[in-house]
Formats: sequence, structure tokens, C-alpha cells
Amino acid sequence: MNGSQPQDGGTDSSKRKSQFDMKIEVITLGDTQVGKSSILQQFSDNTFSAHTISTVGIDFKIKYINIDGKNVKLLMWDTAGQERFRTMTIQYFNKADAVIFAYDCTNEASFESIRHWVRQLEAHTAGRATQIEKVLIGNKCDMLQDKLVQPEVGQALAREFNMAFFETSAKSGQNIQETFFHLAKAVKDKRDNEVARLSAAGVAQTGAQQQQNVKLGGAGGGGKKEKKKGKCC
Repeated sequence: MNGSQPQDGGTDSSKRKSQFDMKIEVITLGDTQVGKSSILQQFSDNTFSAHTISTVGIDFKIKYINIDGKNVKLLMWDTAGQERFRTMTIQYFNKADAVIFAYDCTNEASFESIRHWVRQLEAHTAGRATQIEKVLIGNKCDMLQDKLVQPEVGQALAREFNMAFFETSAKSGQNIQETFFHLAKAVKDKRDNEVARLSAAGVAQTGAQQQQNVKLGGAGGGGKKEKKKGKCC
């Protein structure tokens, strides 16, 4: 789905840490206990703990991945879902190049809260919310017997907000890599397209200026000058 196969980004190379082609900042949003910290832990460290403590304020992880031959540094912000940390969380919205909206498949209230989180993003990103890549994930999809939010319901909400959608499991790792690689590639492609657009616009402007110079007799004003008329005796 993402055009680049998930690869082990790794962080054990000092060269990789110091040299990267692009930095992308991702923020996770959603109610407390939906598994945001576990999702980041699974993606960055390939580990899972059933006893993860709720995030206090804000935390972050870093991972380096390869997208279409580019070394990409992912800086991933793990936000607290509790109301008392909401003001702190909002401060990081404008850092985001991409957002993961997360709910718990076994908790309908967390799914209903997604609209609230979307509104929060729109209200606190100075009009650039539409420029931010977004994905909706239904986490804990491995808990089949306890599932209350079916995938088609999550998919419908994602379509409403023009987001990609994945059901994920931080425990098994299902669709965790795919989620982050999808976002990273979407951001990279958007930046590449913008660079190409600006480059093309610059070439077009240069061509137009050259044509104008030809009409004027050259950029240095080397055309024939009009002779001054002498005064009559």
C-alpha cells in the first residue's frame, strides 16, 4: 500500500544517526489506554509490554528508515490522552508533518473521541491541518472476542476525514510497520513534488525572462538606441 517495503530502520549506526536526507515528525493522538505508547515501542524497538504505564505529558522515540533510497529520520511524539495534559499536547501539534489518530477496537468511547481529536488538530495548527498527512488506526485488533468497533466502521470514519485506515496490533505487530511507512512515504512524496514544482516554476520564469530580454535587445540593454534629434538653427 505504501510503495516502499518496510525495512529495519535501525539506530546502531553513528553515520546513519548523523546523516539523513529528511526528517519527518509524527504525533500520535487518541484517548488514554488505546495503546499509543505500545505502538511506538513496537515500531521502534520491535517489543511489546502488556504493562505499559500511561504517558505523562509527552514522550518521543526516533527511528531511521529507508524510503525510496532516502534515509529518513522519524521523530515520533507520544502524547498523553488524559485531559489534564491536553494543554501540553496541543503545543506539539504544529510540529507535526503527520498524525496517527488511534482508537481501541474494544472501546467504543475511544472511537467516538476521534472526532474530538480531529477538531483539536484543526483548531491548533494555524490552518495547516489539510497539509498534514493523517492515518486512522484501530488498535488491539488481535482481541477478537472483545472487539466492539468493526473494521468497516473505522474505514467509514477514515473516508469521512480523507485518511488512510489500518487495523493494528501493538502486541502482534500487525500493520504497525505499514502504518508508519505509509505516512513517511506520503510526506516524502509531497515534499518531492513540491521541490519539482518549484524547480519547474523557476525554469519557466527563467525562460520567460530570457524571451523578454531578447525582445528588449538583450539583458544588458545592448539594442540600438534612438538617435537624439538636433536642435533646429
